[in-house]
Amino acid sequence: MTYEFCLEYGTYPLKDSRADLDEENEAPDFIKDNQDLVEKIERLNDHFHQLFLVIESQFFFVGHDKPDILDLVKKEHAQIIAILTKDYPDEDIRIEKCYWE
Repeated sequence: MTYEFCLEYGTYPLKDSRADLDEENEAPDFIKDNQDLVEKIERLNDHFHQLFLVIESQFFFVGHDKPDILDLVKKEHAQIIAILTKDYPDEDIRIEKCYWE
C-alpha cells in the first residue's frame, strides 16, 4: 500500500494515497502504536489548519499574518518527514512538497 504525507485542509496528513478526500481521516495502522508520532502529526495538522480562514466553505490562506505558526508548521513538517524516513523505511510513503518549499 502507498501512503501520502501531504498537508491538505480538512484531511489527515498521512493517509492511503487511494483514499477519497472524506476518507482516511485518522492515523494509518502502521503508526498507531507510535503515540508520539501520532501526537506530532495531529499537532502539525492543528497548526496547519490555523493558517486558514474558512468562510462559507471557502478557504483563505492567512499564514502570512501568522508567521510564528507558519514557522512552527515548517519545523514540525520537517521533523515528521525525518521520523517517517528513518523509522518506516519499509513503508511506501510519498512525501508531497509544501508550497513554501
